[in-house]
Order: sequence, then structure tokens, then C-alpha cells
Amino acid sequence: MKFSASVLTEAELLSIFLRTGTSDLYVSEMAEKLILEFCLLYHLMLANYETLSAQKGMNKSKFLQIQVILELLNLYFYSNLLHENMILNSQIHKNFCEIFFLIGTEKFFSFLLNNNHRVVCYEELFSGTIDTVEGSQEKYYERH
Repeated sequence: MKFSASVLTEAELLSIFLRTGTSDLYVSEMAEKLILEFCLLYHLMLANYETLSAQKGMNKSKFLQIQVILELLNLYFYSNLLHENMILNSQIHKNFCEIFFLIGTEKFFSFLLNNNHRVVCYEELFSGTIDTVEGSQEKYYERH
């Protein structure tokens, strides 16, 4: 294969999963409009059914396709964390940070590792920016 999916734009990738447009809107145009409407692909992926179905061409089937993409990403990401040595493999950290960098806020996580430095579980403690924090540090201190 000469090219890979990494050369595709967000709209082109979304078009592949949406598969079809409407009678007066190509799927590529629909994907571009959705990304513009939600500003970030991240916000589009986390939108609820009511919000997405209000967009032209979006129906329950397309909403479920987006939910399936999210679930696949979660499964891939979590299985990668479970099977790799988190301390020795800096690519794991890089991938983890890149995913949350797209969101635009800082996130603070707690990782529980086993004796082989593989992730047993992880939890987001709180998130925010330099000015504001979402979540509660008190919740973290209560548990620890």
C-alpha cells in the first residue's frame, strides 16, 4: 500500500465511517459540516443522540457507528495499556497523551501498575487548564 490512513483529513476519515450522505449532500460535505459544527472531532464523537440527530443526514445508525468507533478506540487503547510495559515503552505514554491533548485541557490520571509495570487500571482524577479545574481534588484525597 502506497498510502495509509494517516494522510487522510478528519473529514475524510469520518466520511469513511459515515459511508453515505443524503440526496442533496455528499458524505464528504456532511463530514466537513459536522466537524465545523462541533469545532473538534472530539466533541462530535462525544455528542449525544439528540444533538447529533439534529444535524442533517444523521440518524440512529450513524450515531451508533460513531459509538462503535469510540468503543473500538477504548478497547484498543486499554488493551495496549494492559499488555505493554508502561515504564519502558515511551510510545505508550506518547499515545496516551496525544489522545487527551486533542481535547484541549490538561488531565491528571492515576495509574495502578502490576509488578511487570503493566497497567491494571487507570482513573482520571481531574482536568482543566491553567486557570480552571474540572472535577475535585478533594475526591482524590478522600480516596488516598
